[in-house]
Amino acid sequence: MCFRNLRSINSVPAIRNVADSGNFVLVDSVLSGGSASEPAIINLGSATLRNVSTSSYSTPMSPFWSLPGNYVSEFVTGAEFVGNSPFGGFNVRNGAVGFAPTSLVSLNLPVEEAPTPPAEDPSLWVRVNPAATDDTANIQAAFNTAAAQGRSTLYFPKSPTTSPARSTSAARSEGSSGLARP
Repeated sequence: MCFRNLRSINSVPAIRNVADSGNFVLVDSVLSGGSASEPAIINLGSATLRNVSTSSYSTPMSPFWSLPGNYVSEFVTGAEFVGNSPFGGFNVRNGAVGFAPTSLVSLNLPVEEAPTPPAEDPSLWVRVNPAATDDTANIQAAFNTAAAQGRSTLYFPKSPTTSPARSTSAARSEGSSGLARP
């Protein structure tokens, strides 16, 4: 799971990642209102935190990582950074404390919003024939039709006869509808 700009006001931990195979990313978030006896995040799996503020909690995250203070500039499971740069900050990695650099960083690059896809009237979509026996030729024919008619969206309709072994289209092999842009 990935969260950005999460604002949580809770008296209990804001996130509970209790599966050792669980993974989450938390960026530019504020977790507040917690109990001094509880962490803001209970994490038994993998985690990446960047620009996360907490208040009223005992620690930003536990049980395996005791992160100091109430602000995490950057943390990747097993590495912690305090300061302006991961190469000039405090580093905790696999139980060893020091000022050694590590590659477990996101470079603090800006996060951009996902672009809004152009809205097109569904009646202008080109439908891929779900009954065709040759997916490659069928999809190419739909792309050709879309290009010739100036249309921008292909539609993969749900097909009860499509089997994963026969289909090369991920959208069709799952038996769900999907869109593609030529």
